[in-house]
Amino acid sequence: MLPADDQRRLRLAVAAWRVLRENWREGMRSSDGVRYAFTCPATPRYRHQWYWDSCFHAIAWRHFEPARARAELRTLLRAGRLDGFIPHTAFWDRPAYWRRAPFYGTHTVFGAAATATIQTPLLALAWELVALASPMSRGLLAKPSRSYAFTTSGSRPPVTSTTTAC
Repeated sequence: MLPADDQRRLRLAVAAWRVLRENWREGMRSSDGVRYAFTCPATPRYRHQWYWDSCFHAIAWRHFEPARARAELRTLLRAGRLDGFIPHTAFWDRPAYWRRAPFYGTHTVFGAAATATIQTPLLALAWELVALASPMSRGLLAKPSRSYAFTTSGSRPPVTSTTTAC
């Protein structure tokens, strides 16, 4: 029999894994065919992909299913623009329209696929921890690097709806 502390840790790990698994979403965005796979923070209210949450979800997933941790981070990058901008929120299942667009800070009220705002850059930490748990392709490192170059450059190019293909 496991010591009491180990039993508590095991129960917590099982509970965390269940929540991650139950909130996992996969699909393809109907507007452009881009595939996604991420952990929904809280259904139904927060059903979109959120930058900060996805980084922490990937950090947690690396303990259970490293492939899902990698998919979570790759999906986050797919929500970004070619210049490295990664939005605060990506709307994979359906875009934000006029009622919610102002709340989410989108660049249009006509069906934005993502916000025009950004979150604290946590991607490098998540990427490193996931890579340590499960080696990732070196070629993919250019994409997080592009994001950090964008956030540190001080430049803010016009918002576009172009997404990166990872």
